[in-house]
Amino acid sequence: MGTGEHEEATWRERFGFEEPYDDQADAIETAIAAGRRQGFLAMEGPCGTGKTMAALTAGATLVREDDYERLLVVTPVKQQRRQFVADLRQLNAGLDEPLAGVALVGKRDLCPYGREDVFPPDSGVHDRCEDLRENTAELVESDGSSDDRPVADAVIRPRNDDVWWDPQTGSDLAKAARPGGIGQQAVAGALSTAGAESPYRRTQPTAPDDIGG
Repeated sequence: MGTGEHEEATWRERFGFEEPYDDQADAIETAIAAGRRQGFLAMEGPCGTGKTMAALTAGATLVREDDYERLLVVTPVKQQRRQFVADLRQLNAGLDEPLAGVALVGKRDLCPYGREDVFPPDSGVHDRCEDLRENTAELVESDGSSDDRPVADAVIRPRNDDVWWDPQTGSDLAKAARPGGIGQQAVAGALSTAGAESPYRRTQPTAPDDIGG
């Protein structure tokens, strides 16, 4: 078996489907060659021509057989990220030692209200998340006074001068937000995201009057 045939055999072992398109095979081999000479490759083609799988197959071959440690995929398009994740899973399904991968997402994808598009239409995700964070901080902020109520236990106890929040108020807010808590009602259309249902309604909950003032 010649060198070219050997190289083709190795990347075909990692290709996620039974057979590549002709142009797809050329793209994989060209990308591998560019990577081995530490070069660059610009690839363009219509949707559905297999560019994503070609890039992943070439990248997987370079990581497994050469000096590369990882493959970085950067895209501003959410649908393209989903396609890379789907193709990586397809590629891994045929490997005895699957490639590890992690998908990094933006703030909107990490906030349930943002994911489900229930923020007010005139507010940006960053600003709205900041508002929620600052409002919560103001609710639990300690004024330095104390009462006779027991303080909620913490797994790691910070130094007293580091505690800027009121642990009891924080505990009360958490209890109020749980199903059946103060001011909470079981309502149809609870906020669900990422395949899980939360105890919250789709509109953002507010603090009880005796806590929020």
